[in-house]
Amino acid sequence: MSACARSEETAAAGPAVVAEQARAAWRRLSERLEREPADQRVAVLHRPGEEMLLDGYLRTRCVELAVHLDDLALSVGTPDPTPGAARAVAIDVLVAAARERHGDQAVLHALARRERDTADALRVL
Repeated sequence: MSACARSEETAAAGPAVVAEQARAAWRRLSERLEREPADQRVAVLHRPGEEMLLDGYLRTRCVELAVHLDDLALSVGTPDPTPGAARAVAIDVLVAAARERHGDQAVLHALARRERDTADALRVL
Protein backbone atom coordinates (compact mmCIF):
# COMPACT_ATOMS: atom_id res chain seq x y z
CA MET A 1 0.00 0.00 0.00
CA SER A 2 1.38 3.41 -0.93
CA ALA A 3 1.96 6.16 1.61
CA CYS A 4 -0.82 8.18 -0.02
CA ALA A 5 -3.27 5.29 0.24
CA ARG A 6 -2.32 4.72 3.91
CA SER A 7 -2.84 8.42 4.62
CA GLU A 8 -6.25 8.40 2.95
CA GLU A 9 -7.27 5.26 4.86
CA THR A 10 -6.16 6.80 8.16
CA ALA A 11 -7.96 10.08 7.44
CA ALA A 12 -11.18 8.25 6.51
CA ALA A 13 -11.51 7.15 10.14
CA GLY A 14 -12.17 10.78 11.09
CA PRO A 15 -10.36 13.43 13.12
CA ALA A 16 -11.19 11.99 16.57
CA VAL A 17 -9.73 8.60 15.66
CA VAL A 18 -6.65 10.16 14.06
CA ALA A 19 -6.11 12.34 17.15
CA GLU A 20 -6.36 9.31 19.46
CA GLN A 21 -3.94 7.35 17.28
CA ALA A 22 -1.49 10.26 17.48
CA ARG A 23 -1.83 10.44 21.28
CA ALA A 24 -1.26 6.67 21.57
CA ALA A 25 1.82 6.87 19.34
CA TRP A 26 3.12 9.79 21.44
CA ARG A 27 2.76 7.72 24.63
CA ARG A 28 4.49 4.66 23.10
CA LEU A 29 7.36 6.73 21.70
CA SER A 30 7.83 8.75 24.88
CA GLU A 31 8.23 5.56 26.90
CA ARG A 32 10.49 3.91 24.34
CA LEU A 33 12.79 6.91 23.84
CA GLU A 34 13.52 7.04 27.57
CA ARG A 35 15.01 3.52 27.30
CA GLU A 36 17.11 4.00 24.16
CA PRO A 37 20.89 4.21 24.63
CA ALA A 38 22.75 7.41 23.70
CA ASP A 39 24.65 5.59 20.94
CA GLN A 40 21.56 4.08 19.31
CA ARG A 41 21.83 4.16 15.52
CA VAL A 42 18.82 4.22 13.19
CA ALA A 43 18.46 3.62 9.47
CA VAL A 44 17.63 6.61 7.29
CA LEU A 45 14.75 5.33 5.18
CA HIS A 46 15.17 7.68 2.23
CA ARG A 47 18.93 6.94 2.08
CA PRO A 48 19.40 3.16 1.89
CA GLY A 49 22.44 1.97 3.81
CA GLU A 50 22.85 5.22 5.75
CA GLU A 51 22.51 5.41 9.51
CA MET A 52 22.42 8.25 12.03
CA LEU A 53 22.58 8.51 15.78
CA LEU A 54 19.04 8.56 17.15
CA ASP A 55 19.45 12.05 18.65
CA GLY A 56 20.49 13.52 15.30
CA TYR A 57 17.72 11.68 13.49
CA LEU A 58 15.10 12.99 15.92
CA ARG A 59 16.40 16.52 15.36
CA THR A 60 15.69 16.09 11.63
CA ARG A 61 12.18 14.94 12.50
CA CYS A 62 11.68 18.23 14.36
CA VAL A 63 12.34 19.99 11.06
CA GLU A 64 9.67 17.85 9.38
CA LEU A 65 7.25 18.48 12.24
CA ALA A 66 7.78 22.24 12.24
CA VAL A 67 7.58 22.65 8.46
CA HIS A 68 4.53 20.43 7.97
CA LEU A 69 2.60 21.75 10.98
CA ASP A 70 3.20 25.27 9.71
CA ASP A 71 1.90 24.25 6.25
CA LEU A 72 -1.11 22.50 7.74
CA ALA A 73 -1.98 25.42 10.02
CA LEU A 74 -1.72 27.85 7.11
CA SER A 75 -3.97 25.65 4.97
CA VAL A 76 -6.76 25.66 7.56
CA GLY A 77 -6.27 29.23 8.78
CA THR A 78 -5.15 28.48 12.34
CA PRO A 79 -2.07 29.52 14.29
CA ASP A 80 0.94 27.22 13.96
CA PRO A 81 0.75 24.73 16.87
CA THR A 82 4.42 23.67 16.68
CA PRO A 83 5.86 23.49 20.20
CA GLY A 84 8.48 26.17 20.76
CA ALA A 85 11.17 23.63 21.66
CA ALA A 86 10.60 21.71 18.40
CA ARG A 87 10.68 24.94 16.40
CA ALA A 88 13.97 25.96 18.07
CA VAL A 89 15.53 22.58 17.24
CA ALA A 90 14.31 22.87 13.64
CA ILE A 91 15.85 26.33 13.29
CA ASP A 92 19.16 25.06 14.71
CA VAL A 93 19.21 22.14 12.25
CA LEU A 94 18.34 24.35 9.28
CA VAL A 95 20.94 27.00 10.15
CA ALA A 96 23.55 24.23 10.55
CA ALA A 97 22.56 22.93 7.10
CA ALA A 98 22.91 26.43 5.66
CA ARG A 99 26.36 26.80 7.23
CA GLU A 100 27.47 23.45 5.84
CA ARG A 101 26.06 24.11 2.38
CA HIS A 102 27.00 27.77 1.92
CA GLY A 103 29.65 28.58 4.56
CA ASP A 104 29.60 30.89 7.54
CA GLN A 105 30.25 34.09 5.60
CA ALA A 106 27.25 33.52 3.35
CA VAL A 107 25.02 32.75 6.33
CA LEU A 108 26.25 35.86 8.14
CA HIS A 109 25.34 37.93 5.09
CA ALA A 110 21.92 36.28 4.86
CA LEU A 111 21.21 37.04 8.51
CA ALA A 112 22.70 40.51 8.83
CA ARG A 113 23.42 41.95 5.39
CA ARG A 114 20.60 40.89 3.11
CA GLU A 115 21.96 43.05 0.30
CA ARG A 116 25.10 40.86 0.33
CA ASP A 117 23.20 37.55 0.36
CA THR A 118 24.07 36.51 -3.18
CA ALA A 119 23.79 32.79 -2.35
CA ASP A 120 20.27 32.88 -0.85
CA ALA A 121 22.09 31.08 1.95
CA LEU A 122 19.15 30.48 4.25
CA ARG A 123 17.23 28.48 1.63
CA VAL A 124 18.16 24.91 2.53
CA LEU A 125 14.99 22.99 1.72
